[in-house]
Amino acid sequence: MITYSAAHRTFILSLNRSSYVLQIDDAGRLRHVHHGVQTTATAPWVEPTPPNLEYDLTDLEFPARGDVVYTEAALRISAVDAADATAPFLSPQLRYEDHEVLPEAAPALAPTHGVAPRETTPRPTLRIRLADSTVGVTVDLFYRITAEHDVLERWVQVHNIGPHPFRIDHLAFASLCLPPGPCELRSLHGTWSRETQLHTQRLGPGVLSWEERGLNTGWRHHPACQLHRPGAASETQGEVYFATLAYGGAWSMRCEHTLLGATHLHLGYATESFALTLAPGASHLTPAVVSGWSNEGWGGASRQLHGFTRDRILPALPGEPWRPVLYNGWEATYFDVAAESQIALARRAADLGVELFCIDDGWFGARRSDRAGLGDWQVSPDCFPDGLRVVADEVHRLGMNFGLWVEPEMVNRDSDLFRQHPDWVLHVPHRASREIRHQLILDLARPDVREHLAAQLHALVAEHSIDFLKWDMNRYVTEPGSVAGRAIWREHIAAVYALMDGLRAAHPHLTIEACSAGGGRVDLGVLSRTDQTWPSDNTDPIDRLAIQDGYSLFYPTRTMSSWVAPSPNHTTGRDTSRSLRLHLAMRGVLGLAENLNELSAAEADQLRTGIAFYKRIRPIVQGGDLHRLDAGLMEPASVWLTTHADQTTAVLSLILPYAPPGTVLPPLRLRALNPDLTYTLSEIDRPDFTTASGAALMTRGIPWVDTVHQPNSNGTLPTPHARTILLQAVS
Repeated sequence: MITYSAAHRTFILSLNRSSYVLQIDDAGRLRHVHHGVQTTATAPWVEPTPPNLEYDLTDLEFPARGDVVYTEAALRISAVDAADATAPFLSPQLRYEDHEVLPEAAPALAPTHGVAPRETTPRPTLRIRLADSTVGVTVDLFYRITAEHDVLERWVQVHNIGPHPFRIDHLAFASLCLPPGPCELRSLHGTWSRETQLHTQRLGPGVLSWEERGLNTGWRHHPACQLHRPGAASETQGEVYFATLAYGGAWSMRCEHTLLGATHLHLGYATESFALTLAPGASHLTPAVVSGWSNEGWGGASRQLHGFTRDRILPALPGEPWRPVLYNGWEATYFDVAAESQIALARRAADLGVELFCIDDGWFGARRSDRAGLGDWQVSPDCFPDGLRVVADEVHRLGMNFGLWVEPEMVNRDSDLFRQHPDWVLHVPHRASREIRHQLILDLARPDVREHLAAQLHALVAEHSIDFLKWDMNRYVTEPGSVAGRAIWREHIAAVYALMDGLRAAHPHLTIEACSAGGGRVDLGVLSRTDQTWPSDNTDPIDRLAIQDGYSLFYPTRTMSSWVAPSPNHTTGRDTSRSLRLHLAMRGVLGLAENLNELSAAEADQLRTGIAFYKRIRPIVQGGDLHRLDAGLMEPASVWLTTHADQTTAVLSLILPYAPPGTVLPPLRLRALNPDLTYTLSEIDRPDFTTASGAALMTRGIPWVDTVHQPNSNGTLPTPHARTILLQAVS
C-alpha cells in the first residue's frame, strides 16, 4: 500500500513487515527518513539540518551534483558545447514537483518474451517527479512494491526539458540511505573458477567502489550486497539491508560512509567511459535495483530475495514447475562430438533417469577445437552426417528434452562468418584486435549483426526441435570499438536480452541457461529471461561449497546448476568420491557430466538411485525456504536446511570436507520445523531410518554420526562426509 499525507508531505510505502518512508522538506527536497519496521506515522520526520552541515546532506533520496558537493551523487550532468567555458558542469538542484500512484510500471530492459512469471498480479508503483527548471531536467523516481516478499524495485527516468542538450556523466538507478551509525558490508567477489566468494568488511570513512567494466555481469565483483550494524546481525537474526541490480551490463556500486556515521549506497551504470547525451525532449529510463530490509538476519534477507525471484522474476512454463535433471557431455567428450557417441550417451542417460540431454561445444561448423567455427551455427556434417535431427528425435523418443550449447556473441577468425564480415567485430581502427580463447566479440550494436544472429538462432531451434540452450560467453572485452561508441556498454547487453526475448517469444517451450566462462553472467536481469545459471566452471565439490554458499545469499537454488562431474576433477585435479559429488549437486539443479559409457554397473546404480531420490526432494530443494545452519564446526563445513512453507517436509544437506583429529561433532539443531509434528527421516539408501518430533530436532538436534555413519577408530569422522536427509511429517 502507498499512502501520502498532504499535511506532512510524507510518503509511506507499506509492505508486509516493513515500511519505507520519504518526506518533502521545507525547501522541496525529497528526504529519506525510514526503512525498516512497519510504521503508519505521518507526523513530521525530517529535522532541520544544522547550517554548518548543509554541505553534508546524506539523507537526500536521490542526491544530484548540485545539492551535494563533498559527498557522492546519484546524478551528474554537464553541458554539451557550453558557451561559457567556465561553467561546463550543470548543477541540478532537484525539487519535488508532483507524484502519482500507478497500478503498474516497468523499468528499462524488462522482459518482452511473454512467458509470464509465477505471479502476475499488478503491483502498485509510486512515481515521484523531481525537477530543476533552470537546468532543464526532471527525474522521475519509481518505487514498485512487492509486499508479500518485502521487496522494493526502484529505477529512474531522466528527461531533458530544456532547450539545449546535456550529457549525463553518472547515473544511478537508485540510492539507498542507511540509518546513521557504524556499518558492515557483505559482498561477493572472485575470479574464474572461484566465483561468489563472500567478503565482509566494516566500513570506514570514505567511498568504497566496485565496478564491472565489461559486457557481462562479471566474476571479479558481484552486483549485490548486504549491510548491517557490526555485530548486530547473524544468519538468523538482526536487521539487514540488501540490494542487487537487475542488470548485467557495465555496472557500479559505490558505498560512502562518512565520519558522521552516514551510509549511502548508489547502484547503477559503471562510471568508466560512461556518457549519455540527451537532446531536448529526450529521456532515458534505467533498469532496476531490487532492495529490501529483513529483521531475520542474512538468512531472512536471502529468503525474501529467493521468494521474489521465484515468483516475480523467473519465467514460469506451464507444467514445468521444477528444473529437470540434466546431462551435459562436455567433460566426457570435449570436442570429440559424433552422432553415434551422443546417441549412446543419451540412452545411458535416459536409463539413469536424466530428463534433459544437452550437447555442448563442438557440434557445429569447423568446430573441432576452440580455434575455429564460432559464428557458423550450422550443424557439422562431419559430426552428424544424417543431421542433428536424428539425435534430437532419439533423445525425445527416450523421454528427454534436447539441448545445445551456443555462444552467439562470439566469432573465431577461422570461420565463414568472420571471413565474410570482418567488420562485424568490436575493434579499434588501425589496431589489431586481441584474441582471447582464439575468439573475438561481435558488435551487437549493429542492426545487421543482431538480425543475422536472430535468424540463425531461430532456424536452429525450429529445425532441430531444440528445447534448451546453454548460452555461453567465454571472453571479456578489450577493444570495445563499436558503431555505438560509448553506448556499447549498454547496447550490448540490451541486444543480448532482446535476442533471448525474441527466441522465447517465438518458441515458448524453450528454456535457457545463462553462462559466461562459468559464473560471469548471474543477475536478476538475465534471470528474467532464462531459467537457470552456471555458477562456475569449477565442478570440484570442495571448491563448490564456498561458491554455492555465496551464490545462495542472493539467488534461489532453483536457478543454480550443479553437476556430478568426473573425478579427478578437470579443473583442480582433486579426486573425490561420487557420493560427495552427488550430495553437493543435489543442493541445486542436478546435472551429470561424467562419461556414462565408462560407468560400471555399481556406479550406474549409485547414480540411478541418487537421481530417483533427488526427484523426491526436488520440490523442496528448488521451491522451499533455505536456511543456512551454523554447524558449530570449523569452515568449510556447510549445512543447508530447506523447508516447505507448511513445515511438513524439509531437506537437510550436511557436507564436511575435513575434520581434524579431536574434532567434537555435537548434534545439529534444526530450524523452521513444526515442534508439534513427528517427522520420518530418510536418506538415499535408507528409507525411514528413524523418527523424531520437530521439537526434539530443533532443541536436541540430529547427530552427525549414528549406527551407519560411524567415526574412525581414532574418533574422527570419515571425511569428506556428506549426507542428504528428507524429513516428512507423519500424517
